[in-house]
Amino acid sequence: MLRLLNELPQEHRAIQEYLGRNYARADLGLAMIADAFRISENYLSSFYKEQTGEGLSTAFHRIRFDEAVRLLLETGETIDAIALECGCLNTSSFRRAFKQRHGLSPSTFKTSRHPSVMRTATSPVKGRNAAPRSSKSG
Repeated sequence: MLRLLNELPQEHRAIQEYLGRNYARADLGLAMIADAFRISENYLSSFYKEQTGEGLSTAFHRIRFDEAVRLLLETGETIDAIALECGCLNTSSFRRAFKQRHGLSPSTFKTSRHPSVMRTATSPVKGRNAAPRSSKSG
């Protein structure tokens, strides 16, 4: 049976936590999240956007790329390994989306430790310190 999110305590927080735990899953999408909360995709999408001002798809892509930035800055992992760790199976698409989002390729970003990103505030991703956000959606 479908449940209404506003009938459940702190459901918005639970969705955020779910995204934080599952952002690296390549199969993460609206259907999977709605199924996990036993609600319709349309209702989940509307509720999330109403609560945050951000679409759910935009949110999990932001979380993925925030984590990618953190890994690029703090680890010696390869770009391909980071892409895979962040749920992006197609590393070429990851590189292209990263460049669109941050204005630099991941490799250039990693070697330059881009100062504009280093100044930006960070946001937590489930037990990790996430990297800075970009204002562009991806």
